Amino acid sequence: MVSLTHASLTVAISHTPTVHGRLAALDALAPDFSLHLSKSSASNRTVRPTASIPIEPVLKVTNASGPQIGGDVHASVDGMIPSDWIAARVDETLRLDYELTKKDGVALADFVGKHADDTWLFQEILPYVKKHTERTPFVMAFLIHLYEQVESEKLIRDVATNVFRDVLFSMAADFTLEEKVESNKRQQTTYCSSSPAFYEPPNHPIEGSDLGTLLGQCISLGLTNEVEMLLDNTASQLNNISESSVNYITFPLLKQLLHVWKEGGVDLANPAYETFFQRVIATKIMRCVKMEPVMPADWSQRPQGCGCEDCRKLDRFLTSPTAKFERFAIKESRRKHLERQLNSCSNLSRTTDRGRSPYSLVITKSRGGWRGEHQAWETRFRNTARTLRSLGDDEMKQLLAGRWEELMELRAVKSSTTPAVSGITPLAPKRNIQRVGPASKFKRHIVDLTDD
Repeated sequence: MVSLTHASLTVAISHTPTVHGRLAALDALAPDFSLHLSKSSASNRTVRPTASIPIEPVLKVTNASGPQIGGDVHASVDGMIPSDWIAARVDETLRLDYELTKKDGVALADFVGKHADDTWLFQEILPYVKKHTERTPFVMAFLIHLYEQVESEKLIRDVATNVFRDVLFSMAADFTLEEKVESNKRQQTTYCSSSPAFYEPPNHPIEGSDLGTLLGQCISLGLTNEVEMLLDNTASQLNNISESSVNYITFPLLKQLLHVWKEGGVDLANPAYETFFQRVIATKIMRCVKMEPVMPADWSQRPQGCGCEDCRKLDRFLTSPTAKFERFAIKESRRKHLERQLNSCSNLSRTTDRGRSPYSLVITKSRGGWRGEHQAWETRFRNTARTLRSLGDDEMKQLLAGRWEELMELRAVKSSTTPAVSGITPLAPKRNIQRVGPASKFKRHIVDLTDD
């Protein structure tokens, strides 16, 4: 056992780099401590610490503050800890400018439920949370776990309702589905180039299931205006964030919403809920499934040449709607130049005819690029259709209302000239849905112009 003085504990906690780490340390020191707003009354009390404290929550004391402590070593604190010392450490934590995370929101809400009275919550914690409303995951986690304090009877329901209303009003302008990564632009060297290139690090999407849980809690607290604000804000932002974030957020959000609504007995016959589901699903379809690639009507392709004489002949061939292949009987250096111009083309095949000198570069047009794009689209289409059905036919019929067939069949992204994707039976009950057949079944609907 190692004896720690109040001074060394202060140093140890000050070296803890996160809010949740500091709060865990203070909770470990005095698990029965209660925070009150009046510092004068708090200073007259003392708290007996736990007899044995795992040093990990208190963090390792650095070399600069005394002997190194770590691993499985436990620490004991002799005597009593003044209440104002713990209150000062909490106030110090709330003044520091940390990069707040979801873990910090969870820890802060749990700390409130265990150690704070209502006055301290409204005059100390609430302003702190409202100051950091740009940290959507932090704020959402705080509210979600604050609601759990109501369920465990550690917080009065009306108190939680007022906190929710105040925080959500302040967060309206800062709420985001995709949190920006706070870091400098990173440098990378591009291929075939010694000059550095800069790229922005990707943004992090919020958890869709967390947003669904928060919306369910708001409905339970009767916060109708706040619910409609969050629904409208979410549906609007799905048009502006990355496609990967739309994919990551959308279905977990819808699934969790349906779950909490069912658990809470919420009536789905609500215009706001119907509009939200219709907007979200329509956006998911357009942004993530995307328009079906249409088979080209002729053989014309984009020019690829550099403007030289050989490239001009190449471009005349590429842009021709009827020419399917062309032969270039030229010396090797000129053939290699043309091949380099075509390196990025997936709709062409190239062979070298060595029958006579000079050898000939034979270029043949194909539908390979379109076929690959269409197979990828079919996969996205099938996956989205299956997931939509997994949400429940009865619920979808009610929420999608007059747009049920349109959205469930993903009509917006289907080409009018191409039959239905094989293996998908639109709007059938889940027990009657056929398994998706192989992609080859789709070929019988395609007019093959490759002559192979």
